[in-house]
Amino acid sequence: MFFVLSKLLDVALEPLTHALLLSLGAGLMARRRPRVSVALAVSAVSLLVFFSCPAVAAVLARWAEEDVQSTQRPGVYDAVVFLGGAVDYGGLDDGELVPFGDNVERVHATLAVLRAGQARVAVLSGTGPKGKPSEAALVARQLETWGVSRERLLLDETSVNTKENAVNVAALARKHALSSLLLVTSAAHMARARECFWAAGLSPDLLPVDRRAAMEGPAAFWPRASALATTTRVLRELFGRRLYRWNGYGRAEPPSAPVAPSPLEGVSAPAPTTP
Repeated sequence: MFFVLSKLLDVALEPLTHALLLSLGAGLMARRRPRVSVALAVSAVSLLVFFSCPAVAAVLARWAEEDVQSTQRPGVYDAVVFLGGAVDYGGLDDGELVPFGDNVERVHATLAVLRAGQARVAVLSGTGPKGKPSEAALVARQLETWGVSRERLLLDETSVNTKENAVNVAALARKHALSSLLLVTSAAHMARARECFWAAGLSPDLLPVDRRAAMEGPAAFWPRASALATTTRVLRELFGRRLYRWNGYGRAEPPSAPVAPSPLEGVSAPAPTTP
């Protein structure tokens, strides 16, 4: 139920949805209330222009990303944790190539950590649409293609949201005695992910990637579709944080006795992976 509700709210939060509703209202009122119709039409256009402005997108993205910085430390982690959301299932076919979308930096960062020998294993978390391979399995396949040994990959193939990511990773951490963790996800998503992992009893270090504020550029004011996509994504994320807190899925402070307390100093690394 929560999953369905969250997806409906995603649509309700889109500026495009509100612009379309205003346009529909303008059309319905065109004959009976022409002045109201014009006001609704102007509001629809203004809404789209405002949220399509790269400067607005940059401000919102910076707001969503400003609270998270990398806390990655020197040494070797027991695991680097990849959170799903990078695979573009619309481009998936029967070939070997895995199609990635806007969040592909999550995959690249995970690969870089593994290749540098900065983590013993990777935990890949994420399910997929019904009848399709899980995102965890697809990312694992791609990492193997890039030279990462299958023995270094642990899969959570059932989590459908960030709360389940955290719960399932915590279970894998206990099962495989993974103490020190490095969490990889998009910068805007990291604050919600961190709170979910705290609620699951984990206190990972953070490696935020995919910063949208830098991509948009605050000096651009001409409306662009890419900026509308950014504002839509950020608005969903900001509301998602509130929704998770209301449902008790997140924790505002790290656990006093986390699952992952071990230091990194003096830990030997596995041999770096070569491409």
